[in-house]
Amino acid sequence: MLEVKRLRVLSELARRGTIAEVARVVGYTPSAISQSLMQLEREVGVTLLERDGRRVRLTPAARGLVARANRVLAELDAAEAELAAEHQAVRGSLVMGTFPSAAVGLVVPAIVDLSERHPELSCTVREHEPEDGLPLLRSGELDLLVSESYDAVDPAPVGGLDARLLLTEPLLLVLPSEHPGSGPVRLESLSDASWVAGLAGTQFDAVLAEACRSAGFTPRIVHRADDGQLLQTLVASGLGVALLPELACSRSEDVRFAEVTPSPPRRHVSALVRRGAARRPALAAALDALRRRARPPSVAPGRA
Repeated sequence: MLEVKRLRVLSELARRGTIAEVARVVGYTPSAISQSLMQLEREVGVTLLERDGRRVRLTPAARGLVARANRVLAELDAAEAELAAEHQAVRGSLVMGTFPSAAVGLVVPAIVDLSERHPELSCTVREHEPEDGLPLLRSGELDLLVSESYDAVDPAPVGGLDARLLLTEPLLLVLPSEHPGSGPVRLESLSDASWVAGLAGTQFDAVLAEACRSAGFTPRIVHRADDGQLLQTLVASGLGVALLPELACSRSEDVRFAEVTPSPPRRHVSALVRRGAARRPALAAALDALRRRARPPSVAPGRA
């Protein structure tokens, strides 16, 4: 009998390409991942992996096994959902992954609502960027992942998962409070400004580069920050300007927020679950609570 967790590891390796990367995203050591794959090879009795420098290549037999395993894993998730639905009781435990601004504005308020409506349901929050949370969702370490994507930026692949859009919001310009003018701002008017960007290689970093490219310039990036509060502090200190999703904007006397004109970049916030799993009463209740909390943020352009 093939062990489900080892099949999930092989499936993740097919997506990631290296044992080190699989180990990083699922939270195990590379040695543990290697041992799990070696045990799977012994179980199936055929070679599954071939070394290719620092990477490993899946053999044709492994690729065939991954294709079938993905279907099996989806069916197992669906079966679990159907069995839970037989009871129609919202109970048990859920582990929800989320990025920080969605945690504050959506996930934590939704969990408070769930605790009041369904006291037999226990919810746990795990902070993860979408790229790191996806393999944990596929492997079963997470039950639900709140993810993000941006206009004109390639999103992280979500094949084999169900996505439920929660909200679409604009990215606002974050400017020092003494910045002249009011109302919408054209990005090209800030072509000479110092910019605070996201961490290199992230979607948040890419959306700034793409928005400025569309406006005809390359931003001069002086600072990088992953935390919205740090980003606003840098702007408030006169060290640059930035773009920030509306949900991540915090009220402050030291900055003002301005709409981008003529076409503001947008962020899309979605809840991801394994295919078929949304039929579980607990997950259905969680998705409903998130939808109820997904209303427009309270920070309006201007001095917040």
